[in-house]
Amino acid sequence: RNLGSNDAPLIRSAILTNPQLAVLKLGYNNLGNVGANLIAEAIHVGGGLIMRRSGSVGGGNGGDSQSQQLPLQQQQQYRHHPSLSVLDLGFNNVGDEGCTSLANLAVARNPSLATLYLSGNAVREAGALALADVIAAGCGLTSLHLTANRICAKGVKGLMRSIAEFDVTMQMAQQDRENRMALEEEKKKRVMKSNNGNHTARGRGGEGGEEQDDILDSLELGDGDGDDGPDDFARLSGFKCIKELHLGGTNMESTGCLSVSNMLLTNLSLRVLCLSDNGLNDQDLSLFSQSISRNRQLPLETLRLSFNKLTCVGVET
Repeated sequence: RNLGSNDAPLIRSAILTNPQLAVLKLGYNNLGNVGANLIAEAIHVGGGLIMRRSGSVGGGNGGDSQSQQLPLQQQQQYRHHPSLSVLDLGFNNVGDEGCTSLANLAVARNPSLATLYLSGNAVREAGALALADVIAAGCGLTSLHLTANRICAKGVKGLMRSIAEFDVTMQMAQQDRENRMALEEEKKKRVMKSNNGNHTARGRGGEGGEEQDDILDSLELGDGDGDDGPDDFARLSGFKCIKELHLGGTNMESTGCLSVSNMLLTNLSLRVLCLSDNGLNDQDLSLFSQSISRNRQLPLETLRLSFNKLTCVGVET
């Protein structure tokens, strides 16, 4: 407690020198945008480029001198802290600037960071849209806490669009992977069946056997249909869809609730949703309930709607 922006460099150093650090809880301090910027930068390089450039951390075995000789392309592979999965910066007076830094440096394309807790800060629409951009491009976040940040309807709309788009992208990539595997299996079966009656195909040193091996090898490499290279599912490996979303007290009102309802129509990942204290009424919940009813595959387990303007009619809906 009582940590301020002046203490942020020490936190930055702790992140850089502890590759095994998995959970970092810094809630209820006053780190502000300056602290968020430094923490985001440290997570981004993960102990790679910053330590090698400054020489502030010595391995004792010449590790720094060896790493400085590496090409820049090889050094960049150290980006992002390898173990940090939970970052809690709740109630730290972090605004749009700090949130944007966290989004672009700590969250973007980072498969390790799974939980980002930013509740009770000063994040507004711009910060929410920065998070939306990196979610749409792929990241490891599964739990996002933005409770008591006035991101309003536009911020919520941007987040919902990105969450919906990436969830559908993952669904399509998964389906494409399954289709590819089924097709490859069917091809192999046809080849085996066509050669089943050929007694010379398996002969030692026979041309038929070599030909069959070549065919099978080409199938395993994905040749034959122009599908060379990794599929979308492999490209998105390590990235996750949002499973927990906390948007209580974000001032979304009816417009924001509509955006959430639209997102739920196609979502197959969300399990926890908090919309408390958003001024929602019975009419808002009517649209919301229709989305839940239409998407039978939605795995929603927890729904929090406290401190809204609901009556028995809305609850019944």
